[in-house]
Amino acid sequence: MEFQSTLGALPILFALISIAVGSRPRLEDAAPRILEHPSDLIVSKGEPATLNCKAEGRPTPTVEWYKDGERVETDREDPRSHRMLLPSGSLFFLRIVHGRRSKPDEGVYVCVARNYLGEAVSRNASLEVASKCFHLLALPFALGLLFLEFHTWVSGGLTLLLHSEREGEKCDLWRLMTAGCM
Repeated sequence: MEFQSTLGALPILFALISIAVGSRPRLEDAAPRILEHPSDLIVSKGEPATLNCKAEGRPTPTVEWYKDGERVETDREDPRSHRMLLPSGSLFFLRIVHGRRSKPDEGVYVCVARNYLGEAVSRNASLEVASKCFHLLALPFALGLLFLEFHTWVSGGLTLLLHSEREGEKCDLWRLMTAGCM
């Protein structure tokens, strides 16, 4: 009789052992790690942009993005979003949104890769929206006023324009434009 009660407990014992063994990490599984970190970007308003992030792990980690500590909503949560999470884990902006009162895309971003063994966090990457600064210097001139305009760009470009205005008529005297870092 004792032998029969022991046999009845065997299926339960095997079930407990298989649950315990199945919940252990497999040897081939690995915690996520970031292979490609995002880089700082300076982008013009309305232009597309991509913050790269590539992660590996087993099982394949899921990737989420955070901006200034807040989770970024992408097209996966809202199909109308201008931000897309690419299969590689990169964050693609269809267009950079930037206004006087609202700057939803400008900030510091990180990508986080997760699987059941843990998470990996990328280095910080800042996304800055290029803006134009305008400076005007008016000088008295024998034929009217002489204006020197400076247009500087956050991205490093500079435009200089020298023109005169006499009796409401504008005449360009000299123009210099540079691109790239100054």
